[in-house]
Amino acid sequence: MEENVTGAACANDVVIVHVDTAKTSESQSESSTSMTSRSLPVSTVTVCEDVTLPERIQNILPVGYDYHVCQVTVEESSNSDNDINFTATLRLALQSEKELDTWREDFQEVSYATWRVLRQHQSEGQKILFKKTYRCQHNTLPVKSTTNANRRVPSKHTNCQASMTMVIKKFKYQGHKLSRSKDTHLPKYPTEIKLDFRHNHPIFCADALKYRDVSDDAKSSLTSLFKRKYGPTQAVEMMKYKLQMKFGEDYHIKAADRAICPDIQFAHRNGNFVIIVDSGCSVTYHRSRMKGMATVTVEEDNN
Repeated sequence: MEENVTGAACANDVVIVHVDTAKTSESQSESSTSMTSRSLPVSTVTVCEDVTLPERIQNILPVGYDYHVCQVTVEESSNSDNDINFTATLRLALQSEKELDTWREDFQEVSYATWRVLRQHQSEGQKILFKKTYRCQHNTLPVKSTTNANRRVPSKHTNCQASMTMVIKKFKYQGHKLSRSKDTHLPKYPTEIKLDFRHNHPIFCADALKYRDVSDDAKSSLTSLFKRKYGPTQAVEMMKYKLQMKFGEDYHIKAADRAICPDIQFAHRNGNFVIIVDSGCSVTYHRSRMKGMATVTVEEDNN
């Protein structure tokens, strides 16, 4: 059932200033789930005529960006009261693939939805500088329907059809000539994001959160514990203990979130986990193979 359907007219823009006070306070305190330093606590959102942007959708858009919303269609979600199903066309003032990747990472953090590359579109560079399509990670594209039939653990595959297509349009050519495109959002909003956020599974629940990517903060905490001679299992248990002391009643949902609390398999799988060798007069921290967690060999002389 549709909550509202909006047109694609692009006149008489309405300006909305979105200030995320909750995330502002989070960024001032130590929190594994706080926004990254790249994002600012204010977003400027403009919408086309007759377009309504529900507050629930605003809350899952990363702050610190300039948005223009061309189309929004909201549907009822049968998964959970906390989830929202919608499609939207967004324009952003981003001009490079790096900026777009940063936005995607921030979007994953605030929306709790993880995206994987479905295809990289080849671009000739005449009108499109960059185009990439993503799929929800709960669509693993299995080769056969029986691929996971004999697995002992449940598969995360739900055949979710949620998708996201990102495009950066070219608006300036050699000689600094502007494009003749009839796109009225150029040159201010060269990035177009077509978002299909209609997931067929709950997003904010333990069964979904356990598949999220481990965050950089969690990797850093894990490395710190390894340096203090914790093994993989002991390090994960210590992280869970700290979460329990910090979040109390909310501990179970936080501990289930793999972005905050890595699983034991991750700790074991990612290399030498800073193996400590005690040779009497020196302690050597071996280089870890964990992506983003490599540590330089350090020697402490007790003489």
